[in-house]
Amino acid sequence: KLNFPCYAYTEHNYAFPKRYQKIFRQSEDGDLMAEKVIQFLDSRKIEKSQQEEVLFLPGSRPRHFIHLAPYFVDVIQCIRTQHPGFKAALALSPFISEDLAKKTFDALDLTGIRLIEKPDLSDIQDAKLMISVPGTSTSEAMYLRTPMMTVIPLIKPQALIFDGVMGLLSDIPFIGL
Repeated sequence: KLNFPCYAYTEHNYAFPKRYQKIFRQSEDGDLMAEKVIQFLDSRKIEKSQQEEVLFLPGSRPRHFIHLAPYFVDVIQCIRTQHPGFKAALALSPFISEDLAKKTFDALDLTGIRLIEKPDLSDIQDAKLMISVPGTSTSEAMYLRTPMMTVIPLIKPQALIFDGVMGLLSDIPFIGL
């Protein structure tokens, strides 16, 4: 829509639409995600900090974010009732608009939760534990050796995003989720 050149990175070999200028494939171009982490670690030159914070990432897609941000905040506040010293951070993806973030966060009790508006690899590296939906961040946590828990939002089936034919069917009104 903005007439920028489109690029894709995938570990799959299926065909992409013609609008992509270049498709980087892991099998042909190497593991670009690992390279990104290696460059980060080389530039940082410090060891992992001793944070005692659990990092929650509610997703970079609006459909995930609107359901998982409130759920994660409820989970954090529930844990804090039993363990008042529990330290948690909620990272806001740069792909979530300010309007959507404000609308979502205005309805939540963020007391005691550190909000990270511009997360980077250091936030993942420094976390005691990362909790996220499957995606890029889970691979980054693996490369950074950060313990993680991957959440699939089955409690909110409308937040599920499918690829391929299932994805198309799930978007049809009255048939899909």
